[in-house]
Amino acid sequence: MATPDVIHIVFAITILVIAALNYFLPRLTRRELFFAVTVSHAYREAPGARHTLVRFRAAVCIHAVIAMSLVLVPVPQKLVWLPIVAVYWLLGGCFVAFLKARRETLPHAENQSPEREAGVAPRPPSIFGSWWLQASPFAILAAAAAYLHFYWDEIPERFPVHWGLDGQPNGWAARSFGGVYGPLLIGTFVCLGLAIISYGIQHWTRQVRARGAGTAQESRFRSSQRGVILLTELFLAATVAWTARLALRNQASSGMPDVLPILIGATLLVLFVSGWLFYTGQGGENLSTAGSELSLATGELPDGDRTPDQCWKAGVIYINRKDPAILVEKRFGVGYTLNFGHPLSWALLGSLVLVPLLLAYFFKHLH
Repeated sequence: MATPDVIHIVFAITILVIAALNYFLPRLTRRELFFAVTVSHAYREAPGARHTLVRFRAAVCIHAVIAMSLVLVPVPQKLVWLPIVAVYWLLGGCFVAFLKARRETLPHAENQSPEREAGVAPRPPSIFGSWWLQASPFAILAAAAAYLHFYWDEIPERFPVHWGLDGQPNGWAARSFGGVYGPLLIGTFVCLGLAIISYGIQHWTRQVRARGAGTAQESRFRSSQRGVILLTELFLAATVAWTARLALRNQASSGMPDVLPILIGATLLVLFVSGWLFYTGQGGENLSTAGSELSLATGELPDGDRTPDQCWKAGVIYINRKDPAILVEKRFGVGYTLNFGHPLSWALLGSLVLVPLLLAYFFKHLH
């Protein structure tokens, strides 16, 4: 069982990672985007933009200090949920600071380039799209299911699946199809949804630049994003498989299992992914500066990410029914987000969120 000190350390690392990401995110986006607003080539280095950036970063630091104090300051046992509040405080504070910075940037928005580029050649394949790598998370889940089937008779008629903060079990499952295999099936559907998104990054995303150095860096960025998704699938599959084998624990060992390996694994995954996002930048912006320098030298209207400013709600939600792309680059962050104006986006969202929730509800009430 993980001690409270270890859990508090994990929460402290989480807060540091969230604060660091938000602190540097304005410099990780495409160079013609500033707080989700399309601006001129030179605006990001103008005094007004620098002042906006300083105020945003100051707010991030203040909220990080408040969140860290909630995690590290000793509190009574009945307030052990404060670390969770700390994380939400930091996320909410950073988002409010982002909205303020975006409001300051909007008066400096520039007319966007009307040009749109499309590649006629097939996109180069990614190693992370190979069938054997894509099948590996499902192989882990299938192996766990086979293991449980082999030792079915050793599974207790009733076993704990949830524990309170005091370490005592407060949720139970029966030796049934749903009780034993339910977590594995839920994990399978989540991994399937992530695999579909990985496929969509390769085939359903907007081509920002279809010529020059920008094409190569976009391709490398797409591949890196698929690698991040695959790594997440593998970690999720391993975690679910480890959780499912708890059905074999007997009543005498029904105390809260040791979650330290999962916490350490999750922390390492977050640190690695965060470092990789810093390395690539949005759209592969940090992988090569040749495309950006060429764009800067032409003095043309800014390209940004080739999506209309008016279709972004609060700078983070994209709704454009005229855009055939299902996935578009985030304007504040690194990666992709859904085009909620496209019907298939809602199907993808359902595969990731609604289906696992329905399965969890079904298996909970299945006797």
